Amino acid sequence: PEQLKNMGKETQTVSLCTYAIGDIAIATSPNEMDHRLGKFVKENSPYTMTFMSAYSNGNYGYIPAESSFPNGGYEVNSCRYVVGTGEQMVKELVDMLKELHQN
Repeated sequence: PEQLKNMGKETQTVSLCTYAIGDIAIATSPNEMDHRLGKFVKENSPYTMTFMSAYSNGNYGYIPAESSFPNGGYEVNSCRYVVGTGEQMVKELVDMLKELHQN
C-alpha cells in the first residue's frame, strides 16, 4: 500500500499489486493513469511483457502525469491528488516488479 496526499488535506491508502507468470507481468492500480505513466512502468519493467490494469481493488479516479498539470483541463481539474502522485505510484510499481522478478 502507498499513502497518497489528497489535496494536501488527507491521505488515502491504495493497493498496488504485481503478478507474474513466466516472463509476463501485470501491474495493477485502483486508478486510471495517464498513458505516459503506464508506459513508464512497461519500459522499466524487467519482464519481457508487462500489462497495466486500472480500476483494480477500487476506483479512485484519474491520475494525470505531472507534466499535464501546468496545462489544466478536465483531467487535471478533476484530479483528487497532488502533483507527482502518479509518478510516485509508478516508481513503486516498478520497484515491486523488480523485486518480484528477483524472487
